Formats: sequence, C-alpha cells, structure tokens
Amino acid sequence: MEQCNIGVNEDLFNASLASWKNDWLLDSGATCHMTHRKDFFEEFTDNFDGAIYFADQSKLKPSGLGTIRLKLPSLPDFLLHHVLYLPQLKRNLLSLVHICQQGHSIHMFDGKCEVRKAYDHSLVIRGIEEERHLKMQGTSAHAQHFSYNSYYEEGTLTSSLLWHVRFRHLNYDNLHLLKKNGFAGLPTIPRKLKQCDACILGKHSKQSFHDSHSRAHRKLELIHSGYVVQFLFLLQLEINI
Repeated sequence: MEQCNIGVNEDLFNASLASWKNDWLLDSGATCHMTHRKDFFEEFTDNFDGAIYFADQSKLKPSGLGTIRLKLPSLPDFLLHHVLYLPQLKRNLLSLVHICQQGHSIHMFDGKCEVRKAYDHSLVIRGIEEERHLKMQGTSAHAQHFSYNSYYEEGTLTSSLLWHVRFRHLNYDNLHLLKKNGFAGLPTIPRKLKQCDACILGKHSKQSFHDSHSRAHRKLELIHSGYVVQFLFLLQLEINI
C-alpha cells in the first residue's frame, strides 16, 4: 500500500477556484503529484492501493493514477509519472519533493522557481509566484486541447454556429444545403449569422511588402548587398593575382 503526505490547505478544496483548473502549483509539502482533472491523463489506471494523509490526520483514497504530459513554453515537453487522481481537490499539485527524488534540483529566487537537471543544469520547468503560490508556467497537453474545445461547448454558442463548428467550420451555404436535403437535427440557418472568430483568424494572411520608391540614377548606386559581397570577393582575387 502506497502512502503520500500533504499539508492541510483549505484552498485545495475551495470550489470557487475555477480560474486555476488548468494550472499546476509547485508544492513543497506534497510528496506526490496530484490532480483533480481526469482528462489530463495520457495513461490512466484505477488500480491503486494507497491513501493520501493530511497533516490533520485525515486521509483520502485516490481514484487512480497515471501519466500526464506537460506543455511548457520554450521548453521540451515534460512527463509526470505516478500522478494521483483526486477529484476532491480543486487544484493540481506538482510535488517538488518527488521532482528532487527524480534527480532534479530546485532553485528559488526573486519570486521565481526553476527546476533543473542535476547532471547538466538544463532548465526543465519554470514557476512564478502568483497570489502567494508558485504556479508552473505551462499546462498539460490535454488541457490545451480542452480549453479550445470548451469554447465550443453546448450553451456557449448559438445552435447554428455550433453546427458550423461540428462540421469543422463548414461554410454556411453548405449548411443550408444539408438542411435542404433533410439532414436530421440540423436547425434552420438564419440569413444573418454571427461571424466565427476561428474562421476569421484562419483566413488572415501576411501583408505584402511595400513597393520601393528608391531608384538608382547611376551604375552601382543601388545594389543588393549579396552582389556587393560577391563583387568585393572577386575584386580581392583579381588584386592577389
């Protein structure tokens, strides 16, 4: 039977912390990684025989454990193994104790935290102080996918725009055609529809360069730098000869 310990913190069970649901806290009091998000896991099993013990002598039994992939800005992905699934929590805890046991070193300075590999000191994870907590810079790979899909959940979009998204941003003329051909469940598509932000962003393109107003009046007055380098190189060869 495995055992993990954690300090008591009422914020860990505070249901009002919706804005932290994708974030990871760097915790020096927890001896195991823990999350309340089952959708974070790349690999998961509910076959876990153990308990989490709190400083007030209370305990909870995790509902499973698995592996989570972290997506970190400007850094390689980092795999968290043996992460406990605890749906009662309202925050995700990354155990600094567990990280040290894996052979990494922890560096804290000026409200920042860095996790580095012990053998070459390369940076693995960054953290920054926010609201008196150390928050990891990054999130899980599945959280990024979830945050995109959650924008298109039922109830957050009009029914016509929701069907537009379900058909992978199919244009509205084709939606009209599907409705005309008797597609089951498709609502009546209004003539004036709200613009799809994702479609607008997807059609953005780079602006072309402005035409140059500079013109040469004499030979070699205006010349590309690449030709200048080649010209000087040939001139140098001619002088040496």
